[in-house]
Amino acid sequence: MIVTFGLLALFFAAVVWVLQRNRTIDQSFTDYAVGGRSFGARYQAMSFLNTWYPGSMFTAFGALSVTAGVMSFYVLSYSLLTVVLLFVLARPVWIWGKAYDLRTQGDLFALRYGSRHIRTVAALIGIVSGLPWLVLGMQALGNLFQAMSLGALSFSTSVVVVIRPH
Repeated sequence: MIVTFGLLALFFAAVVWVLQRNRTIDQSFTDYAVGGRSFGARYQAMSFLNTWYPGSMFTAFGALSVTAGVMSFYVLSYSLLTVVLLFVLARPVWIWGKAYDLRTQGDLFALRYGSRHIRTVAALIGIVSGLPWLVLGMQALGNLFQAMSLGALSFSTSVVVVIRPH
């Protein structure tokens, strides 16, 4: 258990060191929210694939494979089509974002529907729809910490460690 958590601590220490060494200062909220609009469509599509695909595999599609068997292979075409669609849509959205200073999905909806109040609705929908993924992520991390402790920590204790490190 000390070895697994020690290696994890070393990894995160290395990540923090690299981030601090290459630190850039955000000049505005636009720099923070959309990276100063410096990322092209290819980078955006690959960034999405790199974050969504491993997360969904780790939390949902593994269980789908166990319960549904070969039917779960649809995820390959589903993922590929999602990235292709994102690649196609990223350029126009980037252009609109730059032209109208859009930084969030709420900003895009407000522009599209001509309503300031839709920003709040979009934010609330985003928060509510993100809660199930948050719960799945906590459960997945609880399972991971339980495995990393080689069974020394129970699932419940692992989830508490993930939520509130001591």
